Amino acid sequence: WNSLLSPFLAGSPQPAGPGTQQVCIGWTGTGDVPPFGTGTGIGALTLSNASSIAWNWKTQVLLTAAAGPNGGVTASNGWYDLGTPGVVVSATPSNGYRFVSWSGTVTSTNNPLVLTMIQAHNLTATFALNLYPVVATAGPNGAILPSGTNLVGHGSNIAFTLFPNPSYHVSNVVVDAVGIGPTGSYTFANVVPDPTIYVFFAHDPVALLVTATFGEQRWWASA
Repeated sequence: WNSLLSPFLAGSPQPAGPGTQQVCIGWTGTGDVPPFGTGTGIGALTLSNASSIAWNWKTQVLLTAAAGPNGGVTASNGWYDLGTPGVVVSATPSNGYRFVSWSGTVTSTNNPLVLTMIQAHNLTATFALNLYPVVATAGPNGAILPSGTNLVGHGSNIAFTLFPNPSYHVSNVVVDAVGIGPTGSYTFANVVPDPTIYVFFAHDPVALLVTATFGEQRWWASA
């Protein structure tokens, strides 16, 4: 009676399960306690009447977003009031890589990912190496190996070998629409999008002997 008190609440926030907590946001009071207020301390008051204090709480949930190898994540990790809408998490791959998906409490290929915090979220972004098609084509009378469309990882190398048919030879190799002349092999180093190689073959020169009944015989070489 007529006591001087300074009521306060200790222990806020309180754990309320994985990634969840309860946070005191204030009180409501009767009697000599002010009818409402915020925070965990009421301040000094003299108690001369029957009084009560009811502490008010809100629920918060935790966002934790992280990147796997070869990329990064932009997110405001931390505590959010339960039900907070429009929380954006985005993933950025390193050079030569691509974003694949989110795993954890949400499985999605959306990037950015927009969340409503109806629960705690623990997310990991996964990235993969870019693969580029390297198209290898041979003209008539020979082959190139490997042929067709070859998927090669960003920054990797791929070597091609050229095989003319018997009595033929490589006449020109065209790399990315530029002729480089005859060669028996070619290597794309540090591959980036989207290289092509095409090889032309030509018949070997043929010697022609012409024999005359009268006069001298002559040789001609034809390509």
